[in-house]
Amino acid sequence: MTSFITVISSIADFFLEQPELFWGYTLIMTFITFLTYANDKRKAKKNRWRTPESTLLLLAFIGGALGALLGMSVCRHKIRKAKFYLTVPLLAVIQIAFIVFMYRGYIPFLG
Repeated sequence: MTSFITVISSIADFFLEQPELFWGYTLIMTFITFLTYANDKRKAKKNRWRTPESTLLLLAFIGGALGALLGMSVCRHKIRKAKFYLTVPLLAVIQIAFIVFMYRGYIPFLG
């Protein structure tokens, strides 16, 4: 657990030094994750090879939680699976909190 916290702390330090990279990373991960969820839904309808659930959750965990939430809502994908409807919104809240933390100095009422 200590190594996990160290990794998260190092990532946060990196992005705190270069917040524009964090913003770009977040947008790219959101877009990639949304497309992955939409593509998986399309494949599900056609009974084709699917993206593993672990990959979908990993994408949400590494910064694509907003894209995952959007993909679940727009595509109506994975909305009945508890590990998705519980995990993805929680990750999205954590991601939003991190975004607010990163930009609190730039947003007047959060400063």
